[in-house]
Amino acid sequence: MHKTTLEQWALLEKVVELGSFARAAEETNRSQSSVSYNLALLQERLGVALLAPSGRRAVLTPAGELLLNQVKPLLQAFAYVETHAATLRNGARTRLDLVVDSIFPRQRLFAILRQFQQRYPQTQVRLTEVLENLDDESAARTEADVMVLTRRQDITGRGEWLMNIDFIAVAHRDHPLASLDGPLEDSALAPWPLVRIADQGGDSQAPRDAWLSPPLMPPLMR
Repeated sequence: MHKTTLEQWALLEKVVELGSFARAAEETNRSQSSVSYNLALLQERLGVALLAPSGRRAVLTPAGELLLNQVKPLLQAFAYVETHAATLRNGARTRLDLVVDSIFPRQRLFAILRQFQQRYPQTQVRLTEVLENLDDESAARTEADVMVLTRRQDITGRGEWLMNIDFIAVAHRDHPLASLDGPLEDSALAPWPLVRIADQGGDSQAPRDAWLSPPLMPPLMR
């Protein structure tokens, strides 16, 4: 059997945090004598002085600071287990699989994830970033709970529009496209190769949204 309990260490942490036995007793709904007894028992069983008076406050001794710092991860882990159990009891999800297209703005994505974590701290989010030409039958999509994609039809019409994302077309200054004035039309892009990046390593999937033209010649790569 262990000589000390997590409850005693939690009381020690609370006394140090609040600065007095009286405030710790009020915070933990205990009597002050109960707090004093448990901390005296903790120090007696360890054989080490953990607290010392400093004016009207109780502060950690060097040994107390060292030992409490070692115990804090255990207290946090135990609190996590209890909160996790409450999450399960209330029927909340403990894990969410999220698939996000790589073109979705990172800053907005991270802000959303941060807000979600603050609201649902016990729900783990597994984020998978994909390119828009990911195979519809891929494991990432078939197992996803939430998908942020570039096409509504990819999720059988159940999607809701979130935002438009603008792209900027670039070309070498000597490329013929660079000499064109005005917006680029499909007819101007059609004669040129369309380079697509596949994130699954295969070439069996035909490119979608290719320029409206006959089959393209392979691009020249340097």
